[in-house]
Amino acid sequence: MHGFATRIYEAMDEILDKPCEHQVISTHGGALTFVAAAFLRLPIDALQHMRLRAEPGGITVLREDDYFHNRTLVELNSALLQ
Repeated sequence: MHGFATRIYEAMDEILDKPCEHQVISTHGGALTFVAAAFLRLPIDALQHMRLRAEPGGITVLREDDYFHNRTLVELNSALLQ
């Protein structure tokens, strides 16, 4: 699992290094924990017992503010159509 998480963290580093205002990342539920944790800059070793779950088609919103550059998990697994 640590190797899987490391690969996702590396991919997130590459994605976040791109100068874009908005980015869309499509993933499966097993990777969601590590995608969000990498964005939030949580150490991999701190995720030993943490998992985020999402239904197919769920939308998770991650945001970095423009001033302090704080990162937030704004929404987890919101439905596209309600």
